Amino acid sequence: MTPEERVRAYWSRVWSEGDTAYAEEFYAPSFRLNDAETTPAEWAAGAAAWQAKFTDFNATVLRAFAVEGGVVTQVRYRGRHTRDLASLPAAGREFDVTGLDVFLFGGDRCVEHLHEADHFTMFEQLGATIGAPPA
Repeated sequence: MTPEERVRAYWSRVWSEGDTAYAEEFYAPSFRLNDAETTPAEWAAGAAAWQAKFTDFNATVLRAFAVEGGVVTQVRYRGRHTRDLASLPAAGREFDVTGLDVFLFGGDRCVEHLHEADHFTMFEQLGATIGAPPA
């Protein structure tokens, strides 16, 4: 599989089908996520916990670009908030936002993943009150 095919499988299997075990095949035994060292098992636990807060969570690849040593994707995330998320009670609201991810590969495994998504808009869509931080 090419890196782009592996990334497309990642988005489909993990984020649309809920197969967080795919992390063991996709990521190196130790990799960097937004500049923090982690393991596929730690990452999978966090992804599963996140997905448990939503019904029908899915990710659709809008664009994928092969770059030297990796792949860049623009992704649309959608879902319905059905379980409490931190201090935000579940209200059944839907969200629809986009994000950009950079996946860098060492051999056939992802060794670095940079993730940016429009979480601000997502939380607004879920009904969070977002204001200035306390003084």
